[in-house]
Amino acid sequence: MVSLARLAPFQDQAIVGFIPPTLVDLDREQRIARSGFLQTEPEAPRPQHYTGGLAPWQIKRVRAYIDDHLAERMPLKIVAAQVRLSTSYFSRSFSKSLGLPFQRFVAHRRIEHAQQLMVAMDQRLSDIALTCGFADQSHFSRTFSRLVGETPARWRRRTVGPPKRLTVQDEDRFRGVAPAP
Repeated sequence: MVSLARLAPFQDQAIVGFIPPTLVDLDREQRIARSGFLQTEPEAPRPQHYTGGLAPWQIKRVRAYIDDHLAERMPLKIVAAQVRLSTSYFSRSFSKSLGLPFQRFVAHRRIEHAQQLMVAMDQRLSDIALTCGFADQSHFSRTFSRLVGETPARWRRRTVGPPKRLTVQDEDRFRGVAPAP
C-alpha cells in the first residue's frame, strides 16, 4: 500500500486521476454551482420545546393564582400544589420558565398592581401597601424602591402629578355644607 505522505508532492496529479474528466474541465463558477446541489438543504427552524420548565397550562394557572391572591401570603407549597408539583421541582421550573425566582416574581406583580392603584385611585400609600399584600408601608416602600428605583411617593408625583389641594369650598362640598352666599 502506498503512503499518502509519499503522494503529497504529486497531489494535484494524483487527484486528477481519480476525478472524472467532466468535473476536471468545469471552471470555478460551475464547480461552486455544482457543489451547491451536493449540499443538504438548511434545516427548518425547529418548534420550541419546553425542557425542564412549566407547561403553558401550568404557567397560566400559576399567574392567575398569583393575581387572585396578591393580598395574601403565598407559600410556595400551596402554589406548587396548584400545578401538581413538588416545591423543589416547581421552584426550579418556575425560575426556568419565567426568568425570576417565585418570590421575586410575586414582588414584581405586587409592585405592578400597586402602581396601577396609585394611578387609578387617590388612596393613601399605607392602604395600597396592605391591599397589595405588603406587611406595612415601610415594607412596601423598601420593595418598591429596590425594584423601581425611587420611592412610591416620588413615583406617584412624577407619574400622576402633584396632589390636588382642596379649597375651603371643596371641603364644605364634601361635608355636605351648603355654600355661603
